[in-house]
Amino acid sequence: MIIQYRPYPRHPYIGRKLKRDTHNYRGVLLAPAKTVLNHVRIRLLEMHGVELDDEDLISLERSVTFADLGYHPNIDGCAAHMKVIYDEVRYTKKIPLFDIRQHILPFIMKTTDQVDDIYALFAQLQTKNDYTYRHPIAVSILAVIIGKWLGMKEPQLTQLAIGALLHDIGKVKLPPDLMDSDEPLHPMEYAFRKKHTHFGYQLIRDTVGTSHRQALVALLHHERQDGSGYPFGIRAGKFDYHSQVVAVADTLHHLIADRPHKGASPLYATIAHLHDQAFGKLEPRIIHLVLDKMMQALTQSRVQLSDGRHAKVLTLNPYAKLHPFVQLDQGEFLDLNVVRNLHIERVLIEEGIVVT
Repeated sequence: MIIQYRPYPRHPYIGRKLKRDTHNYRGVLLAPAKTVLNHVRIRLLEMHGVELDDEDLISLERSVTFADLGYHPNIDGCAAHMKVIYDEVRYTKKIPLFDIRQHILPFIMKTTDQVDDIYALFAQLQTKNDYTYRHPIAVSILAVIIGKWLGMKEPQLTQLAIGALLHDIGKVKLPPDLMDSDEPLHPMEYAFRKKHTHFGYQLIRDTVGTSHRQALVALLHHERQDGSGYPFGIRAGKFDYHSQVVAVADTLHHLIADRPHKGASPLYATIAHLHDQAFGKLEPRIIHLVLDKMMQALTQSRVQLSDGRHAKVLTLNPYAKLHPFVQLDQGEFLDLNVVRNLHIERVLIEEGIVVT
């Protein structure tokens, strides 16, 4: 069956800004002042019986165009749009797949089209603002990059991108304080949060235009090779490869992200954790490929060591790639395979941005 995606008729208020906070009849805030309107937000307001007119909007000369005129040019726009999508799914129990294909997917595919510096990309994905809505975008970007490294073709990459983007969509059915809490949870709370995998599977399965494989990504991305994952505790070889790719991308972003209650892990800790996950947790072929790419990208990079000194990575040790040969800014050469008390803490990116 061929699914054709046709554009919505253009609404006259697309790209306009709300003048004031907008609530439904129960007083629930639907959109704060200065929200830029798009199809998703307008549909959400209409569902709650809110009818807009020009008096509700900032005048055109003070308004701005929005991503409905094209895909979002950066992750900030995508994160804001993902919040709108999550809100719509929460209220309608339906995933606006057309909206995702039109506004989010192009940014993901363009971002992954040519990645010259993986650590500069990590820096873009690291910020802690709006983590709940940035995380699915970051996981989708990382999953597509990994898919390309694995040699996947365009149709597979598109399917993988959407599956990864929706991997946590089931969290819309959780209370806000359980969605992405880093605080210790009561066993009953944790058990309920794990149900987001089932919720997500059901939402994706019931959305026209999605595939069963994408639904399985939501259901199985927390499964592990040794059977220690959830929701079923199945072992290696029993769950889909896309789910395994997303599991690695999900883990990687959790490590590099600067979350509100948990800072980004140092680079050496990120690499060590991924290395350990190859033994019984995550698919070893994918993990070793990601580690190889990360280490290769370190060559000739400037880094900060765990003692605070800056250095340049000169070569990788083929027998101990996690411990390269570096030259300090002061000129001294160090073999980190010999000086085991030193590690790479951060990659230094131009203009002072650092990647931990």
